[in-house]
Amino acid sequence: MTAEAAVAAGLLELASRRFARPIHDLHNLMSRAIARFLITGEGTTETERNFIYRVGAMGARYGLSVATLTRSYLLWRDTNLRILDEEVDRLGIGHSASSVARKIISSSADSGILRMARAYDSQTDEVTSPLAGKVA
Repeated sequence: MTAEAAVAAGLLELASRRFARPIHDLHNLMSRAIARFLITGEGTTETERNFIYRVGAMGARYGLSVATLTRSYLLWRDTNLRILDEEVDRLGIGHSASSVARKIISSSADSGILRMARAYDSQTDEVTSPLAGKVA
């Protein structure tokens, strides 16, 4: 559903073809991480966090805006919250359990946005800092 939402929102047109796959993979990774956390209580692995970071750095390298990266995460969050609402109704899950799941999804989106933005800034700084010393 997140892939369909990304297409419907025109997100993949904003991202280059080269960058569409990492966004798709990022959405899948985060959905799996949320499911794993809800089932086992295990958070993201360092490898998963590094992938999120690399997506932010790639965005900077390929000229994708921070706004588009952020929009990607918000789209992922909103789609997963909608799925959660449907499943809560279908399964008859109580309010307290669904409230925890909503907070986890929102928190994951927030931390992912921050991780990608830091990577984006780091990549941008890496590219511009050598140039800063040459300007006189």
